[in-house]
Amino acid sequence: MGNTAEAAQQGADVAGLASGLSEARLAFSRYQLNHASDDAERAKTLLAGLGGDSAIAGQVTDYSGIVDQMTALDGDIADLSAAMDESGLATTDTLGGLIAEAAQSASLNAKAAAVSGLAMQQALEVRLAVDVLLSEPADNSLAAVNDRIGQAQATLAELRGIFFKADDVGRVDAVTARLAEYAGMIGQVHARMLDRQALAQQAATIDTAIATSFAELAATAQAQQADLETAADRQAGAISPGGLIAGLVTLVARNCLGRDHCPLAIGLDPGIGGGDGPHG
Repeated sequence: MGNTAEAAQQGADVAGLASGLSEARLAFSRYQLNHASDDAERAKTLLAGLGGDSAIAGQVTDYSGIVDQMTALDGDIADLSAAMDESGLATTDTLGGLIAEAAQSASLNAKAAAVSGLAMQQALEVRLAVDVLLSEPADNSLAAVNDRIGQAQATLAELRGIFFKADDVGRVDAVTARLAEYAGMIGQVHARMLDRQALAQQAATIDTAIATSFAELAATAQAQQADLETAADRQAGAISPGGLIAGLVTLVARNCLGRDHCPLAIGLDPGIGGGDGPHG
């Protein structure tokens, strides 16, 4: 009975572990897609209640660590992205201010107007390329961003050569500095996004390992339960009819002890019945 109860409890534990683990994996999968903090918190809560002394405790701990690292990294990416957006906006705003100021200057010529307009177009294309990079941090996306940054920097250098007044040159230098700051932040965000991709790969590896380990635990629990059920069936079949009758007689005899009349004691030793009934 003890082994059977233990096997039943083990089966229940495995079933509970399966349910909690599946929910945690689903919550984390959703978090990786939508970055919703509620999904991340649910995954953390579920994982905290799993493992214990089970064979997959170490893997669950590793998996939980990946969730913590990814949510922290996403926080960094969000902060850097916000700062990067502000820097990109400042770049085009500063360039727009340069164009507006130069338009009122007597030193503005047709070439300066054309080149400054081209610089604005290229700066905006950089920001558009960054949006693509954020949605897909592939090497070719980063190459496209860097290519457009290079074009914008070259155009600003050309524009600087056109102006001769110190104020105009200073405005071009301010735009160039803003663009350089923006480019540096783009590099930081891209590096963090690559780190996130690496974490996602680690999570997928651990997820697969946990699923495999759990399948082994479930198979072991089912095998033990089947062995115990087989043993119980054999034990039940080993009890003979004669043994059952002997047991019944002994039970009746015990029930008749100390009674004056025991109708059930017919055919038993007179001393057991204690009355004047038939003695055989």
